[in-house]
Amino acid sequence: MGELTMAIVLATMTVMGVPTDKASPSRKATQVMCGTMNIYHESRGEPDIGMIAVAHVVRNRVKSPRWPNNVCDVVYQANQFSWTNDGLSNIPDLDNPINRESFIKSAWIHIVAGNHDDITNGSTHYHKVGHTPYWSYGMTTTAIIKDHIFYK
Repeated sequence: MGELTMAIVLATMTVMGVPTDKASPSRKATQVMCGTMNIYHESRGEPDIGMIAVAHVVRNRVKSPRWPNNVCDVVYQANQFSWTNDGLSNIPDLDNPINRESFIKSAWIHIVAGNHDDITNGSTHYHKVGHTPYWSYGMTTTAIIKDHIFYK
């Protein structure tokens, strides 16, 4: 990932008072970066509540024994989040001020989501309204937030 994206994540962590692992300060930043990238690609343009909901889905997966136990492994697990395998560049165009602001907001959302109650009610999956993916059959709808339906 680019130097600017990591600098934004580290600056946001500093401003928010997020402690880093003294043995490996970049380990925590890498996990925040993965969460930031997922929020940025999955929910930029959504209201804050929608972005927080996407962050909670990843957090819920990390807490579940059915999924990997860290943010990066959850986000980059094969075929879980469309942006990770759609063939398009995953590097945010941070020269564009709108994209840069959205990326900064995504980092902030990833960090503050841990201070909010889970508005998805334990959701581990979501999709955009208007789509009905095969995996949604048999799952319980836990929330509908803006343009996304959340399930567990």
